[in-house]
Amino acid sequence: MTCPSGEQIQLHAGAYEAVTTEVGGGLRLLTYDGRPLLMSYGENEIRPSYAGAVLAPWCGRVVDGRYAVGERQFELPLTEPARGQALHGLVAWSRWRLTEHAGASATWSIHLVPQPWYPWPLSITAGYALDPDTGLTWSVSAHNCGDEPAPVGLGIHPYAVAPSGGVDDWTLTVDAARIQLATADRLVPTGVADLPDAESLRRGRRLAGVSFDGAVTGLPLPGDGVRRASLVDANGDGVEFRWGAAGPWLQLFTCDDLPGDLRRSAVAIEPQTCPPDAFNNGIDLAWLAPGEHLELTVEIQALRG
Repeated sequence: MTCPSGEQIQLHAGAYEAVTTEVGGGLRLLTYDGRPLLMSYGENEIRPSYAGAVLAPWCGRVVDGRYAVGERQFELPLTEPARGQALHGLVAWSRWRLTEHAGASATWSIHLVPQPWYPWPLSITAGYALDPDTGLTWSVSAHNCGDEPAPVGLGIHPYAVAPSGGVDDWTLTVDAARIQLATADRLVPTGVADLPDAESLRRGRRLAGVSFDGAVTGLPLPGDGVRRASLVDANGDGVEFRWGAAGPWLQLFTCDDLPGDLRRSAVAIEPQTCPPDAFNNGIDLAWLAPGEHLELTVEIQALRG
């Protein structure tokens, strides 16, 4: 019987293990010395809440599933019907093709064919490489195969976990100055403002009583060209994310509205090339010329206190 997430590719390097999947070209599992770094799901489960998904050709929501390019109007399938939004792109539930697998690395690809609601052909790849010292390198790229510019946003959707306690016991650290505002009911973006208590998040904010479900930006690019975010427990054990200039946005979600045992079980830390509803607000939306390429690369490494 075929797994809901399709073919499973296991990767090993030192104390790291990862499992990446045919469905969505996504990441089902990442552990270090047997302890989870990300929320995983079973081989015979349908992926919950986009865990480990690749987000393309947009990330977050397109409000009402509608957007325009010049005089052309497009209406996307509503994949978040409760909020009336088109969520997380067009490739998360498709079967991808394994194009490379050698040792501790694997690459999946998919050709996104022109569709009435997104008429630009893209070649999209998701690459995974484990290193015993630096952990997982996860790269997502899009190449415009068409003959006109294509709007593209890329992101990944991992849920970080720490080894002890729960969300209320964990500390999140990220240097961000701004946040995308959104309505409480449908998460419709309404603008960008200064991030309240940005300094406490920069120093490391314990998440007891703290809720996030939004995109932050104003992420400074240090001299080494690496942005960072981390989640740790009271012992300083946890996980760090590192990425570069291609990801000026970071979606944070403390899982408050997920059902059952998933509620506040993890913290989604999602580097992205653009914010939600970029197809309408245009913020940091990439317009790939014919033959042009966009890539987002994120490293995920275990932290030990």
